[in-house]
Amino acid sequence: MITKYFLNMIAGNVMHSTSVAALPPTYYVALSTAMPTNDDGAGFTEVSGGAYMRGTFGVSAEPVDGMAANAVDIEFPECTANWGTVKAFGLYDAVSGGHLLSWDALKTEQTIVAGNQVRFKPGTLKITFTKKAGSR
Repeated sequence: MITKYFLNMIAGNVMHSTSVAALPPTYYVALSTAMPTNDDGAGFTEVSGGAYMRGTFGVSAEPVDGMAANAVDIEFPECTANWGTVKAFGLYDAVSGGHLLSWDALKTEQTIVAGNQVRFKPGTLKITFTKKAGSR
């Protein structure tokens, strides 16, 4: 899901609005132990502790039909304590704090325990930009 904040940022930048933030130069991937409850990501519960840090999205493969995917590995540090069951990922505009721009469920929930390292191989983390049904 693309958040309203990010949709407005994209539209503002495309239309050269001076009242919206510039598109970030780098995107960061966060992990969540809860599924968000609405389009804007309410309920996104980011992992914390155990050496957790957001991964860097890096470069994207060429978008196809409104979908962009990671072109290189996205790696997180090896965890030093259990992170719990990760259910979703989110895309942020900052390495910490910042704004949630997009989120989606993982295909398979993963229980991350001490000693594990999370990695998304190229092409496995996908962000889709679509219009809502019924929109023109």
